[in-house]
Amino acid sequence: MIDYFVNGLDMSADLVEYLLEYCIGKGHTSVRYMETVAQNWVAQNITTVQQAKDESRSFGGDYTVILRELGLTRKPAPAETALMDKWLSEYAFSLDLIKEACRRTVLQASSPSLSYADSILTRWHNASVRSLQDVARLDADHEASKSDQKNAEKPKSGQKRTGQSKSRLQAGGHFSSYGHEDLDWNAIGLQIMKNQKQES
Repeated sequence: MIDYFVNGLDMSADLVEYLLEYCIGKGHTSVRYMETVAQNWVAQNITTVQQAKDESRSFGGDYTVILRELGLTRKPAPAETALMDKWLSEYAFSLDLIKEACRRTVLQASSPSLSYADSILTRWHNASVRSLQDVARLDADHEASKSDQKNAEKPKSGQKRTGQSKSRLQAGGHFSSYGHEDLDWNAIGLQIMKNQKQES
């Protein structure tokens, strides 16, 4: 089979190696499938690994899978292919990671777009994410941080809330406001008795 690819179809060793990697990676290990892909590449004058990668991503490959996750069925624009190439090549993210970012984009963005997914994937790249397990770890850390922030904002036990009523006696022995459990009833009683004596 390899002799046929190299000598019969005049494919380079690197291109044959990528052909095997591409087919097996998609779960197609039959010789017939590999021959069909190789013949299609030759028919389209694909002679380098990069050309093969571009072709496989564009038509029924990675690009199509990514766009489908966002609910898009059209052919990607050049700027969009550049973004997807960044995720696949520069960031070296797996399709599973990219698809997860697309799913989150659909759930969070009012109008799902590749630029929104790019913001998620760039954040993951900066956080050294390499797998879905790393994403789960980031999510857990984020939830823990939110919980800590909420706890920090709650008033401490026994601490009085701002604006809570305080018992104060105005001139003449009248009460300016009624408090709650912090009223000193003994002091109030003594003040009332003192006022009654003064009035008599």
